[in-house]
Amino acid sequence: MPTKKTDQWAEMGATLPADDQSLLRQFRADYLAAARLHHATWTGGPSPKILAELIRQGWRKRPD
Repeated sequence: MPTKKTDQWAEMGATLPADDQSLLRQFRADYLAAARLHHATWTGGPSPKILAELIRQGWRKRPD
Protein backbone atom coordinates (compact mmCIF):
# COMPACT_ATOMS: atom_id res chain seq x y z
CA MET A 1 0.00 0.00 0.00
CA PRO A 2 1.46 3.41 -0.98
CA THR A 3 2.21 5.85 1.81
CA LYS A 4 1.07 9.45 1.94
CA LYS A 5 4.63 10.58 1.08
CA THR A 6 4.77 8.22 -1.91
CA ASP A 7 1.44 9.60 -3.09
CA GLN A 8 2.75 13.17 -2.80
CA TRP A 9 5.79 12.37 -4.93
CA ALA A 10 3.65 10.63 -7.55
CA GLU A 11 1.23 13.57 -7.58
CA MET A 12 3.99 16.14 -8.05
CA GLY A 13 5.71 14.00 -10.68
CA ALA A 14 2.46 13.89 -12.65
CA THR A 15 2.44 17.70 -12.83
CA LEU A 16 5.74 17.69 -14.74
CA PRO A 17 6.52 16.70 -18.33
CA ALA A 18 7.94 13.17 -18.69
CA ASP A 19 11.54 14.39 -19.13
CA ASP A 20 11.31 16.46 -15.95
CA GLN A 21 9.95 13.56 -13.91
CA SER A 22 13.38 11.92 -14.01
CA LEU A 23 14.90 15.24 -12.90
CA LEU A 24 12.56 15.26 -9.91
CA ARG A 25 13.75 11.78 -8.91
CA GLN A 26 17.39 12.79 -9.37
CA PHE A 27 16.93 16.06 -7.46
CA ARG A 28 15.30 14.19 -4.57
CA ALA A 29 18.13 11.64 -4.43
CA ASP A 30 20.77 14.40 -4.51
CA TYR A 31 18.96 16.31 -1.78
CA LEU A 32 18.78 13.25 0.45
CA ALA A 33 22.47 12.43 -0.11
CA ALA A 34 23.55 15.99 0.71
CA ALA A 35 21.35 16.11 3.81
CA ARG A 36 22.80 12.85 5.11
CA LEU A 37 26.33 14.05 4.41
CA HIS A 38 25.86 17.05 6.69
CA HIS A 39 23.40 15.54 9.19
CA ALA A 40 24.10 11.84 9.67
CA THR A 41 21.02 11.24 11.80
CA TRP A 42 18.70 13.31 9.61
CA THR A 43 15.48 11.50 8.75
CA GLY A 44 13.39 14.22 7.15
CA GLY A 45 12.84 14.74 3.47
CA PRO A 46 12.49 17.43 0.85
CA SER A 47 9.12 18.84 -0.04
CA PRO A 48 7.83 17.36 -3.31
CA LYS A 49 6.05 20.64 -4.11
CA ILE A 50 9.17 22.74 -3.64
CA LEU A 51 11.43 20.47 -5.69
CA ALA A 52 8.84 20.28 -8.49
CA GLU A 53 8.56 24.08 -8.49
CA LEU A 54 12.35 24.50 -8.68
CA ILE A 55 12.39 22.19 -11.73
CA ARG A 56 9.61 24.24 -13.34
CA GLN A 57 11.75 27.34 -12.72
CA GLY A 58 14.64 25.81 -14.62
CA TRP A 59 16.72 23.85 -12.10
CA ARG A 60 19.09 21.46 -13.86
CA LYS A 61 22.05 19.51 -12.55
CA ARG A 62 25.35 20.62 -13.98
CA PRO A 63 27.18 17.93 -15.94
CA ASP A 64 30.11 16.44 -14.04
